[in-house]
Amino acid sequence: MRTTQMTWALVALAMLCAAMPAAAKRAPSDLLGLTPGMSDRDAEHRLEKLGTCVRGEGKAKQTWKLNDPRYEYLVLRYDEEWRIHWVTAFAREGGRPVRYRDIGELSLARHSGQHFYDWTVPAHPGVGTWSIVARGADPRYLQSVSISTEMRQALIVPARTEGGGDDD
Repeated sequence: MRTTQMTWALVALAMLCAAMPAAAKRAPSDLLGLTPGMSDRDAEHRLEKLGTCVRGEGKAKQTWKLNDPRYEYLVLRYDEEWRIHWVTAFAREGGRPVRYRDIGELSLARHSGQHFYDWTVPAHPGVGTWSIVARGADPRYLQSVSISTEMRQALIVPARTEGGGDDD
């Protein structure tokens, strides 16, 4: 009797496992831990762990050299409230290649052009939706990936001045 119950339990478990997808379909939600709407302080705290700012420190547009085996450089732009508006990471030449499917489930992306995948991401409250776009010349591996908000207005943000820009 015990063997029969065990057999039925295994059959039920097998049926349950077969009904579940092998891997849950996912859309990307961030780029190297960075998201649109993230404050400059939070972004810089994260970026300091990833690399070094090589251009534009304290300015609305910055370039970072990364210590990541997949990505060599990252360029970001803050909006008028000093929150991330967009980020683009560029693949490291000769580094560990990044497949488009490593960014997100390809069936959830809009595919346009030769190798251009665009995911729409439901965003956090107060930020709206954003998109993640992976692009490249190779059919399997990307050259760059970007995350950005919808364009709200022209972004002309002055450089920070000593003691300015932080109201908190």
